[in-house]
Amino acid sequence: MTKKSKPNLSRSFLKMKRQASLDSLSPVDSKKKAQEYEKKGMALMKKGDLSGARKYFQLLLDLNERLYGPNSPKIISSLNNLASTLAMSGNSKTAKELFDRLIANCKDNLPPDHPEALFALTNTAHNLFNLKDFATAKRLYAKVLAIHERELGPADPITLGVASSLASTFAEQGRHKKAIAHFRKILTLQKNSLGPEHPAVLTTMSRLGESLSANKDDKDARELFVSLLAINEKVFGTESEESIYAMVNLYNHLESVRDHETSVSVGQRYLPVMARVLGPDHLLTLNMTNLMAVSLTKLKHLKKAFDLFNQVMVAYQRLFGPASEITLEMVLNFARCLIVSDDLEKARDILAKNLLIAKRFYGIAHHMTYQYWHHLANTLLLLEDEAGFQDILSRYPMFSFQKTSSSPIRRFFKGLFNAIFKK
Repeated sequence: MTKKSKPNLSRSFLKMKRQASLDSLSPVDSKKKAQEYEKKGMALMKKGDLSGARKYFQLLLDLNERLYGPNSPKIISSLNNLASTLAMSGNSKTAKELFDRLIANCKDNLPPDHPEALFALTNTAHNLFNLKDFATAKRLYAKVLAIHERELGPADPITLGVASSLASTFAEQGRHKKAIAHFRKILTLQKNSLGPEHPAVLTTMSRLGESLSANKDDKDARELFVSLLAINEKVFGTESEESIYAMVNLYNHLESVRDHETSVSVGQRYLPVMARVLGPDHLLTLNMTNLMAVSLTKLKHLKKAFDLFNQVMVAYQRLFGPASEITLEMVLNFARCLIVSDDLEKARDILAKNLLIAKRFYGIAHHMTYQYWHHLANTLLLLEDEAGFQDILSRYPMFSFQKTSSSPIRRFFKGLFNAIFKK
C-alpha cells in the first residue's frame, strides 16, 4: 500500500494562514515581532542565506503593512529590505515591482531631502543598476546627487560616491563622453580633498581610464593607466593585488589598441607576480596566461604561445574537468594555433579526442560538438587524409560540409585565427 503524499498548500492559502497568525498579535507584540523578523533577516543576509532572509523580510513587510497600511512611509525600510534580497536572489521581476512601490512611497510621503528617502532611493538605484535598468538608476542617481550637492556640497564623500555611481551608469549606457566628464570632475575634487594617492582617487582613475579606452582616447587612457600602475606600485608595492589589477587595466588597453609588444612586456613582468600573490591556479592568473599566449601568437612567437596555451589547458582540465565548456573552448583555441602553425598531426589528435568528449557530455546537436567536428574535418583535408575525412563525414551525417581545396581551407583557418586573436 503506497503512502499518501500530503497535498501541497497553495501560495495564497499560505499567505492567508500567515496573515491570520499576524492578526492574532497585539500592537505591542506586533512591534516586537517586527524587530525580531528584521534582526533575523539581517543576520541571515550577512551569512549569505538569501532564501532565509527573504522569508523573514516578507513576514516583516506583511506585519508592517497590517500595522501601518500598504502605503505608509513606515513600510519603506521593509520594502527596501525585501526588494534588495529579491534582486540579489535573481528575482528581478518581483524586485522591480517592489522598488516601484518604494519610489512611489517616497515621492508621496517624504520630502525629497528626507534622509530615509535619500538612503532608500540610493539603494534602489544601486540594485536597479545591477539589474541593468540603467535608465531608472540614472534618473534616481541624478535626483539624489542634486540634493547632496545642495545640502552637503560637491566635495563631500557621500556626494562624490553618488556622482561616481552616476558616471558609471553613463559608461554602462555607452555614453562615454558623459562618463568621462563626470569622472574628471570627481577626480579633481577627490585629489583636492583626499590627496593624489588616496584609494578613492585610484578607483576613480581606473574608471576614468576604462571610459577613455572605450571612447578610443588612446593617448589619455594610456597615460592614465601608466600613471595608475606607478602610483599603485609606490603605495602598495609591486607584489600587491592593487598593482596587479592596475596592470591588467593597462594590459587590456594596450591590447585594445594592438600595441602587442608593450602589452607582452608588461604581462611578462607581472605574470610571475600574479602566480606568487594570487596563486598559479587563480582564475585571473590563468586568464592573464591565456591572454599572454594570444598576444605572443599575434607577434608570431609561437613556441612561447604554445607553452602558455598548454599550461592553461592543463590547469583548466584539472580544475574544471575535461568536459567543461571553458576547458573545451581553451583546447579549441590551442588546436587552431596548431593548425595555423602547420602542426596538423597534433591538432588532429587533440580535436578527435575532444570531439568525443563534447559529443558525450553535450550531445551531437550542441554547438561545441559541431565546432570540433568542423575543425577536425578541415584538418583531415589539410593532411590529405581522404579516408579519415570520409569516415568523419559518415559518422556525423547530420552536419553539412562543402569540400574545397586545401589552399582555401588554409586561408579560412588563417582568417578565423586572425578574427579570434585580433579581438
